[in-house]
Amino acid sequence: MAAMDTEAVVAELVAVGKPEGPDQVFYFGLLNQRLKAYASWVQARDAFQELSEDSAITRDQRQLAGIFLQYNQTRINWHAEYRKSLAEISALQDALLGKEEENDLLQSKIKAITDLETTIGTRETP
Repeated sequence: MAAMDTEAVVAELVAVGKPEGPDQVFYFGLLNQRLKAYASWVQARDAFQELSEDSAITRDQRQLAGIFLQYNQTRINWHAEYRKSLAEISALQDALLGKEEENDLLQSKIKAITDLETTIGTRETP
């Protein structure tokens, strides 16, 4: 499974369909966590959540499902933080652009005042 590309993973997910039984749910979760999509991580997390609560599987299998559950939840949390950070960066870039425009306007006002003072200064000297 480690050598499967995205297309192969998607094809396998289609073949699995709605997983039935712990083995298929586990495989379904593993396939989904291989994809680089938020929705797939949610499906993987949910599959492993189901397994971690399944009393029909061994304690070790439930623990492994719990590890994968936490792994996928961490990815989901990371994604949310990443999106939040991107929004903050965008807002800061917009604010910076506004401040740069404000600075340019102030610079042009300072130049205009300086030019006016120079003109007034030259008129008063004769």
